[in-house]
Amino acid sequence: MAQNICNDKNEIDEKISALFTNAAAVRAVAQAVENTLGPKGLDTMLVDAGGNIIVTNAGVTILENMEVTHPAARMLINIARNQYSQSGDGTTTATIIAAALINEGLNYVIRGVPTGKIIKGINIAIENAIRLIAQKTSELTDLNDPLLKKAVLIAGRENEEIADSVLKLAKTADIEDLKSRKYKLKDHIISQPGMTSEVVEGLIIKKRRLNEQMPEICMDAPILIVDDALIPEEISESAIRTEAGYAAYNEYRQAFKKNLEKILRLSVKTVITSKSIDKYAEDLLTSHSIMAISRVYGKTLKETANFTGALPLRRSFLDKPIEDIKKALGYAKAIYENVEYGYIYLKGGGGKSVSTYIVGAPSEEIAGEKERIARDAAASLQSSLRSGVVAGGGALEMSLIPYLKEMRDETGDLCGYGIDCVIEALKRPMSQIISNAGFNALEKLETVIARQKKEPGDWGIECENGDLKDMKTIGIVDPAEIKINALKSAQEIAQAILRINTIIKMRQI
Repeated sequence: MAQNICNDKNEIDEKISALFTNAAAVRAVAQAVENTLGPKGLDTMLVDAGGNIIVTNAGVTILENMEVTHPAARMLINIARNQYSQSGDGTTTATIIAAALINEGLNYVIRGVPTGKIIKGINIAIENAIRLIAQKTSELTDLNDPLLKKAVLIAGRENEEIADSVLKLAKTADIEDLKSRKYKLKDHIISQPGMTSEVVEGLIIKKRRLNEQMPEICMDAPILIVDDALIPEEISESAIRTEAGYAAYNEYRQAFKKNLEKILRLSVKTVITSKSIDKYAEDLLTSHSIMAISRVYGKTLKETANFTGALPLRRSFLDKPIEDIKKALGYAKAIYENVEYGYIYLKGGGGKSVSTYIVGAPSEEIAGEKERIARDAAASLQSSLRSGVVAGGGALEMSLIPYLKEMRDETGDLCGYGIDCVIEALKRPMSQIISNAGFNALEKLETVIARQKKEPGDWGIECENGDLKDMKTIGIVDPAEIKINALKSAQEIAQAILRINTIIKMRQI
């Protein structure tokens, strides 16, 4: 009998060993970012083997750049990255809540609660919490709404200059674009060490002219955009050695020269390509005082086309009649290269109006962090317009707890332990914010809970003096969708980690 009890205990220990290991790895990742949370959160310095440095307060930057080998930790980072791509913020909150859910779940598994019941309870609690958030959301009407400025300011780490600049940038865009998930206001923010921060009308491409003999400035410039390499049709070296191959090579070269002549006849002043430019083409464009910019691709190429009104062409389109090519040209009133800082500035485009926020700072490290802050603020602005705002500072999460406790009291089975996991996890954001501000988290949380019992509301702790305040009333707000997505992300990773029963090393293929 004693032997059977011993065997049962060993079997249980073996089953939770994977969960215990995974929970520890997730907890370590959460600890790496938790000190950045809130207005009093501190920065983290990331250093690689080459001595490159990133100093940041952004949870997603820390997670993406920290060295991680444990598979569960990598799963958490992937979920956090997905949270950032969806909402542009909230990665630290999602990480902290996920780690708390997993840790609480582990504690109940150790006590014998079935994992399936814990997961079911977590899912029930979070689904109900998300429905409650919708009831606590304040919709925003326009860019002049005071709560929008507050949300941007908080995401911008209380930096008034950044918040004002992001709002100024937003006011140059269409309101419907700002509400769209396809449009990214943050893509119009760049950092430039040594410069003064400013919002400028026009588009900036972080590229240089193809060579210094090309003109630095082009005025009233017709623009050709080639979403391709500006080179002749290629033929293999082995084929060139044959008579037919050599004839084809010469034919391709001649056709290419004719297409370049079309560009000259169209009086194009700037050529932009997504890939390389042939040396002969480069020399010809230079001799005719045409600016060429190569390897402009992805979103930047698309934005350039939208701004100038150009239709990006494949190189094969240049075989078409000159009248067809002319219809695809764009325009800019002025294009010039800032030689000192190494970027191309386009102004007065013939397409959609665009502005750019240049984030300046004394050094590359500071400029990079200011750019990250500004991009977070821009993402928060768009999220707030799309989804409205809720109380920040951990107050929203705390306000959900009384409702979940009522649900827990009505639960008649073991799923209630999963609800308990969520209740405890929802305390973590405010607890960490309070702790980072230098106050006793346990004491202040009890103050908030006591006030909630007397008067339900968005109660939280003001980090400057530790006073109890209604967070939304004093303008401490966050975008609702960031909170919702953080809960969904935490739910997803907690469910995945809690389900893992065994870790097996895969064989090499």
